Amino acid sequence: MCVTKFFKISSDLSNLNYLHIVFLSTLGSILNGFILNLAYYSQHVTTGSELLSKGAAMALGDFTGCFIVVMLFHFATNAFKQQAHSA
Repeated sequence: MCVTKFFKISSDLSNLNYLHIVFLSTLGSILNGFILNLAYYSQHVTTGSELLSKGAAMALGDFTGCFIVVMLFHFATNAFKQQAHSA
């Protein structure tokens, strides 16, 4: 299923909101952390006992970075909107 259809996001992204982005960042971070660690496990770079801890650490790091960037964009767009309304 397409993500835009699931969240009912229009093709021009006019109804994309902050919570959509946070949820998608969370999901992407979790999938990235665990899929990469499965690849590392298949190449014998990491052990089975390290999969959960390293996957969680990667997911947390990815999400933290995504969250900071999304938060900065959110604050910047709100600042631009307020400046445009006051002018």
